[in-house]
Amino acid sequence: MKPIKSLDDATHKVLKEARQLLDSLRRHIKTEPITVAEAIFTLSAIRQEVYEDLNQLQHEYLILAAAQWLRENDFITEEHELYWNPRQTGDDTEPDLAARQNGSPVVSAEITASKSPKGTIDTRMAKTLAKLNTMEGIKFYFVATEEMYQRAATKIGKAKYMIRVVKLQNEATQL
Repeated sequence: MKPIKSLDDATHKVLKEARQLLDSLRRHIKTEPITVAEAIFTLSAIRQEVYEDLNQLQHEYLILAAAQWLRENDFITEEHELYWNPRQTGDDTEPDLAARQNGSPVVSAEITASKSPKGTIDTRMAKTLAKLNTMEGIKFYFVATEEMYQRAATKIGKAKYMIRVVKLQNEATQL
């Protein structure tokens, strides 16, 4: 996990990366394709270049929104040490976001940018919640849509996990 020294610095990092991604998109669409082949080639190049970053930047942004929510709702303070896996690179023992105080876990949180709990997303949610349930500290599962909130709440209730599901109520939900 990587430390978050400052939420402002981390937010600026995500903004810089998002701007770079947008610049890349603009380079790809400078000219209007004339043929179907040109259009498909352009779309393929865009997908190859931006697909992973597009998904990961949304995830990074929501992690920071979750950290801000935890501060605003008094679960953590400025004194807590924050750590994150901004590119979903953690292993089965690491959450997306962790808060520690004097080295001890205070909060473990998983965050999803997925909008709808269908198919693979629903299966992944179950695995993520089971993983989160084994972690230390107060456990949170942050979502961006009502549909994801309802599904997570149902899974948490049925499994009797001590996990609080939170729907982020800001521009993050517009993703």
